[in-house]
Amino acid sequence: MGPSDVVFIVVGLGGVTGSEIAPFVSSIVRELGGFAITIAILPFHFEGMRRMLRAREGLSRLFASSDSVILFPNQSLLGLLGKNAYLRDGFFLSEKRASCFIKSLMRPIVGDDQPGVRIDLADIMTILKTGKMGRIGMGSGRGERKWADATTEATQLLGGARIGNANGVIVLFESESEDDLSFSKLQRASFSVYEKIDPDTSLIYSLLTRKTTAYDVKSTMIAVFDVADMGSGL
Repeated sequence: MGPSDVVFIVVGLGGVTGSEIAPFVSSIVRELGGFAITIAILPFHFEGMRRMLRAREGLSRLFASSDSVILFPNQSLLGLLGKNAYLRDGFFLSEKRASCFIKSLMRPIVGDDQPGVRIDLADIMTILKTGKMGRIGMGSGRGERKWADATTEATQLLGGARIGNANGVIVLFESESEDDLSFSKLQRASFSVYEKIDPDTSLIYSLLTRKTTAYDVKSTMIAVFDVADMGSGL
């Protein structure tokens, strides 16, 4: 394992196993020279204060042992679940969101022959190193305002973290049309993000085409913060 090797560690915090073992695993990855990205899933509020406190203790250890910690609070899923959703639906969505994030992050790097604007692993690692904690937002859009709608929805799903406080931002666009690879469309895509962040914030983005009927444009946004700048996002 070397400095160009990235290891994703997905852990549900709050229990003894996840909160104790994950920091140990991430520290081993770093000792071997790898880059440890930990996806930390926080409990739903109904799981109790004791479990939440244990999760926060585990999170503190992950800050010390991981290169980057991507926070996934399960509580933020409630707005995506219907009021009649079952418990299993919530946990299934939590696991699916973590899986979709990893796939979205890796697709511009190791994807197939999809045309588009790609980024490499070094770019992603550079942004992740600008802060200790990341938050994820996902959005989609259709029609004339698809770029603005996709990025606005993604920023709203950052879970209380203000994107204006971010040190670095990665935006992964997917479009159903190769027409969006024109210079004018690429400029519109980038501007939809630039208008929401601080001028000093580091930004990279990719744009790939993917045949689908689910959306015109989809965005996956990773905003990287110092822990002190997370505000209510933590």
